[in-house]
Amino acid sequence: MKDIKQHSLSILIALLFSVIVISVFVIIKQATSVTETYMVTNIPQAVFYVEQFNVQHKRYKIHCIYEENLDRLQESNSRKKFPSLILGNNILTDKILSQLDDISYLFATLSISRSNFYESLLQSGMMKNKQLLLPVSFNIPMVIMQKKTDESITEPGVVLQLPELKKLSNSSTVNQKNEYLAMGFHPLWSDEALNYFIKAFGVSFTEENGLHWNNANFSSALYYLQTWFDDSRITFSNIMAFKQKYEQIPADMQLSLKKTNAWVISSKKYLALDESRRSSLITYWFAHDNKIPVDNSAVFLGILSNGKSKEAAEVFIKWFYQFDTQKKLLEQLRLYRLDEIDFGIANGFSAIVDITEKIFPLYYKELLGKAPPKQMIAMVNGVSQSWDSFFSKYIVPIIYEWFTAEEPFDINSRITQEYINWKKSVQP
Repeated sequence: MKDIKQHSLSILIALLFSVIVISVFVIIKQATSVTETYMVTNIPQAVFYVEQFNVQHKRYKIHCIYEENLDRLQESNSRKKFPSLILGNNILTDKILSQLDDISYLFATLSISRSNFYESLLQSGMMKNKQLLLPVSFNIPMVIMQKKTDESITEPGVVLQLPELKKLSNSSTVNQKNEYLAMGFHPLWSDEALNYFIKAFGVSFTEENGLHWNNANFSSALYYLQTWFDDSRITFSNIMAFKQKYEQIPADMQLSLKKTNAWVISSKKYLALDESRRSSLITYWFAHDNKIPVDNSAVFLGILSNGKSKEAAEVFIKWFYQFDTQKKLLEQLRLYRLDEIDFGIANGFSAIVDITEKIFPLYYKELLGKAPPKQMIAMVNGVSQSWDSFFSKYIVPIIYEWFTAEEPFDINSRITQEYINWKKSVQP
């Protein structure tokens, strides 16, 4: 009996030893194993974010796949990489949104608060009450002018409303040959400014079984353009002749040469200017009806439905949206002088309000006390990866033609037809 007990004890000890060995092995394996996944992106700066994440996280590793056109997600998947993360601009399209997970649960599980974000941007990432995308960054229009011009503004402040810009723009200088040597400003001088102008009227172009937009708002915008100059002697031909004569001169130089009084430019273009060029300028946020339109460069982040290793994707999202993380990323960009290439977070203001309001002014003194009012930020969704090029190539010429046509035509029908032709040309 004693031998049996000893034998049983030996077996028990052996079993316990085996369990301990196996447990230690599992622990070691867990500690040393790395969960890998991929991020597909059209934002070059994303590589820097991924590198910083990988340095700080030993259990997870993320690789970047760069795709200029993120509509080509299926091609990435065919390479058997199956990215779980997507980060980019121009991704608020049905084609991409249909491939995304509902990530509403992240607000509870990752301790990310909805209140941290600009509300309009966050809402743009939703479809049918599902949070499919989280906003990363955005750009908005700025009115720039020489500092001394600022004295003519009746209500100086952070924001310049459209009527005040129109009033400021109504000045001109003509020589004896009836040639305009100076002209305040007109939205038709820049495709970018014109795009902002139309967005400011709440004109949102959307794709769902064709191209759709608010015709009434679009008509209001066109009428406002027609009556931009109070001086009726300034014709459309005068406006375009002035544009052609000076369009090769940068906006800030036109201001310094007193050719123009003001200019509308994107925040990323303005803040990319050398500080010495910005020093003589004063800026305002451009708004209409207390809304500042966000342009099509807004960047969003989401989780792809067919992606692998979504755990790593979730860990990245939690890390990326921490205040301290983005603060450190901005510090690193300045340290490595990467901010000379890209502005801010993903070449824009951070979608996290506190980062834009508290950290950005540390690097851009023009923003001290002049952060864009969060309640005014208004996201107007774009329609496709190539929308800006479509706007410049097709819509702008149609608007020009509408201004000069001897016989009036239905501008909305023309845009619809051009859109149909364009879609046929870009579809494979």
